[in-house]
Amino acid sequence: MRSSCTVSTVYSSIILKNIDIPSTLVLRRSTLDELKSIVEKEYPLEICGVLAGKIVDKRAFVEEYKILENILESSTRFWFDERKWMETVCEFKRKGLEYIGLFHSHPDGSVLPSLADRHRMMECPGEIWLILAYSPKKGFDICAWVISDYISSFSKVNLVIT
Repeated sequence: MRSSCTVSTVYSSIILKNIDIPSTLVLRRSTLDELKSIVEKEYPLEICGVLAGKIVDKRAFVEEYKILENILESSTRFWFDERKWMETVCEFKRKGLEYIGLFHSHPDGSVLPSLADRHRMMECPGEIWLILAYSPKKGFDICAWVISDYISSFSKVNLVIT
């Protein structure tokens, strides 16, 4: 029997209780290298995508990711087709993976979430945002962030590369 994957099931899998929100994002070196390569290739445009894996003891282990098209085709903002995002989350869920969050690049920017990022983060508390800031002259700076609930500010998530 095919599992039902609707907007409500997608959002209910994202919005976690405060006690369940991961404080650490664990990323394989090979995955990080792949993401960096994509960021460099697409520079100066922002790239974006979905992170999925397992959440165990407040640690989110990224097992897979999927690039989503930045429909804004911008170097300062990103957005994606929400239907594609939902299909991707459902696809991961059918594989037994949990939705961890989003990743995107900040070409020639910093790893701090922009105002637009923060607004979107507030729509899905508990969703981890991995930001890869990149400049050909400065290289990469990488950081992960989360908003735990609708009234909190964003906070840094520990990033562990294995």
